[in-house]
Amino acid sequence: MDDEYSGFSTKIFIDSNVVLEALPLKDLPWSEIDPVGPILILLTPTLLSEVDSKKRDGRLGVRAREFNRLVAPIAEHGQPINLVADIPRVDIVIARCRRIDWDSYDDLDPSQGDARIIAEVLNVRGVPEEQRLVVSQDINPLFMAQRHGLKTHHVSDNWLPRPAPSPQEKEIEKLKGQVREYAKTEPQFDIKFEMQSGTVEVHQVQKLTEGEMSTLAKDIIAANPKQEQKQDLLSYMQYDNSLNDRYVKYERKTVPDFVRGYHKELELLFGQIPFTLSVENTGKVRADHTNIDVQIVGGWFNTKPILAGLRPSAPKVKNPLSHSSLFRPTPTQRAVGRHEIEINEPRRSEQFSAQCEDFRHGQKWVFSGVVWLDPHQEREIVIIVKVTAANLHGEISMPFKLDKSVLSSRASDLVDINSGKVVKDYYVKSLVEEAIKANKYGAFEWDRVSDED
Repeated sequence: MDDEYSGFSTKIFIDSNVVLEALPLKDLPWSEIDPVGPILILLTPTLLSEVDSKKRDGRLGVRAREFNRLVAPIAEHGQPINLVADIPRVDIVIARCRRIDWDSYDDLDPSQGDARIIAEVLNVRGVPEEQRLVVSQDINPLFMAQRHGLKTHHVSDNWLPRPAPSPQEKEIEKLKGQVREYAKTEPQFDIKFEMQSGTVEVHQVQKLTEGEMSTLAKDIIAANPKQEQKQDLLSYMQYDNSLNDRYVKYERKTVPDFVRGYHKELELLFGQIPFTLSVENTGKVRADHTNIDVQIVGGWFNTKPILAGLRPSAPKVKNPLSHSSLFRPTPTQRAVGRHEIEINEPRRSEQFSAQCEDFRHGQKWVFSGVVWLDPHQEREIVIIVKVTAANLHGEISMPFKLDKSVLSSRASDLVDINSGKVVKDYYVKSLVEEAIKANKYGAFEWDRVSDED
């Protein structure tokens, strides 16, 4: 058979579903069939008839009428018209078909549209049989084409429009629109809680044995003898009469209490993890009378790292002239500005809060502290941050879950009991070391036990 369209590398035949149900013809991914082209689409008589019958259909009428307007020039002059100018170029033309001898196709039913299209492809003029490619999203016409030796292409999902939204999806989109409208008149908050990534290890420390407690108590007392005081006439005015009683208390109560609770001191030291909380007003308007509440389940917060497990020092001689409070200045408290954050800093507390009278758009508040995770709590660790404002409907609540692994440890796994030196890293170690190096001893707290407590 002569090839009347030898200038086209690919000749394809489509069914009515490609015209009516897929994306518009000019927008289809023709490169999936032939990335170079040019491509020629041949429209069979049955396809034209099926599409024309839908021009008054309530759902498909618009697509059918658009298609009729597209192919109208071909009906006038019979020549291909360009559909897509880019690569691959795609042209479209009306196929010329011979009269069909239905007796030759006992497996094709002339009353079925798909069967009629396949029969027309088999009887098309001017296209060699080995170059005819049937393209459809339906399986039935493709099977018919394959039974008669025609090449086929089953279109991908890329050819199909997005499905119409369900009633539920429409309602969700409506609600999203309402939220977007609220966002124009309400503050919006971005909340972040950052700390050690991955699973955090905390230690459930076993109590010291009686022998370990006795040895440790003796070592502490031996290393901290009672201070000597001069009893001559010149030293009389500075003699500390309370030292003996305080040292007895140190020997009999302070040190024994310390060694009995030594495992808890280590749980305190090794259970602290630094964190940073940030709250930013990312909305279009300021937040009036903002309140930020932070709560934890399974631990507590503290503003500074706590250096725990330090051996209690012995009482020192007190100079009776150095304890007068007559000349101590009374600290003054600076007034908080309307744009500033006022925080009640946490002191081993399960919750804390911060307030701001006028939290401006773009303003960001950052707070750093430590969180201690209780190794005797088996439940999941959850930190909840809630933000409210006078001009915000409801509240914004963000839960942050922490993965915790509890390790059963002996004191000797964590410290050298004889020297008191820590032998295993703890999470706040770098913060403590940096503060000591910079002589900023106020950057952490001492959980030191002494007779002064």
